[in-house]
Amino acid sequence: MIEALLIIAMLGGAVAVFGALLNVMRLNEVGTYSAAAHRLAQEELNILRDRAVSSLSVRASSTFIGVLYNNGNYGAATDAAAVSAPQVLKNNAASSSPLGIVALPYSNLADFTLEASLKTAGTANATGLLFRARDLDNYYFFYLKNNQIILDKRAGGVTSTLYSAGQTFLPDTWYKLKIVAAGGNLSLYLNDNLLNTASDTSMSSGYAALANQGNGASFDNVALTHGALTETWNFDDTPPNGVPDNWSRFGINDLPHGSAALTISEPYGTPTFKKIDVSINWVERGVNKSIFLSTLRSN
Repeated sequence: MIEALLIIAMLGGAVAVFGALLNVMRLNEVGTYSAAAHRLAQEELNILRDRAVSSLSVRASSTFIGVLYNNGNYGAATDAAAVSAPQVLKNNAASSSPLGIVALPYSNLADFTLEASLKTAGTANATGLLFRARDLDNYYFFYLKNNQIILDKRAGGVTSTLYSAGQTFLPDTWYKLKIVAAGGNLSLYLNDNLLNTASDTSMSSGYAALANQGNGASFDNVALTHGALTETWNFDDTPPNGVPDNWSRFGINDLPHGSAALTISEPYGTPTFKKIDVSINWVERGVNKSIFLSTLRSN
């Protein structure tokens, strides 16, 4: 009888400890999401505090300015046909809208060489290299799509084409794209053959990233040269479904059902005073959560 009571007591204690651990885990998760959302909102405010008031255009519930976050479901995956087997970096998202992005670990690249081998499951999907990207409304994009090879510029949310040419390519076949950026000269390569050198000075620096629309895009043998440093990634040592450690960047899409909005207004009716509102929203176990930060700027 005593032994039975002891066993019951021990089981009760174990259940209590397990319940306490679950509560701690839940609190940690909640704290992690809240802290991460606050850091993201604060980062956006800090970027806008460094800009001239005259450059802050009025907008309502727009995307963030000056920050680029990963979008899609990129992760290391086994591919026996990889350029550098056994693993590649693949976007497993059902779709990537507006654009699937996984950023390399530098936010202010100016002059550099970026290259990568890539393939796509469907030739209607734009797949290539994003560079000098400031945010989702300002970047260059060098890519393959619909039997064309294209360099687009997106500036202030408006997309224009700097270069395009017919280029037959097949699904599930590896191609190598390379961009050499030197000042306003943007040299474009396919399979190490120079195609064209475009000239544009709209964006002088920013993030570099692998990017695609649609799903099923894979990347391998990424190389980035900036200054005297050359870094390479073949993803063979990357954990399955993960990205290289120094590529990890917590963003809006890492929050459950995360969304963000930036509003800039002129509360006193004059462009010399701007009010900046930053909000981030997410859903946590069925409950809507949010972070809201605001500041006033003046000349």
